[in-house]
Amino acid sequence: MPRVKVFYPEGMFADPAEKNSFMDEVASAVAAALSCRDYNDELCRLKAEEIDIFSSPFSSENARLGKDLAIEIMGFDYPSRMGNIEDRLVEIKGGISGITLGRKASVSFIGIAEGCWV
Repeated sequence: MPRVKVFYPEGMFADPAEKNSFMDEVASAVAAALSCRDYNDELCRLKAEEIDIFSSPFSSENARLGKDLAIEIMGFDYPSRMGNIEDRLVEIKGGISGITLGRKASVSFIGIAEGCWV
């Protein structure tokens, strides 16, 4: 299942519950956008709870990519996913736009070949 890392500015969340809610929304957006057919042409319909999500704050001195948020996704490079991966990343970005509090987000994907996982 995809592994997601979310890098956000220190102080973005008022409390842990707000952060957890945000991460749940990111996981839901990723699951919806990255569901596809696998290498065997079987439907791989992802659920938010299947997304491995990690988060890490960064200070203003360590801003990443000139964006306020950076979301890095690693997952299998299924041909049905990679054929339109840019559209899928735009979909993820759109899926979280209502919860980013006006912050600019960068969403990227690292494809993992069949049989390889870290």
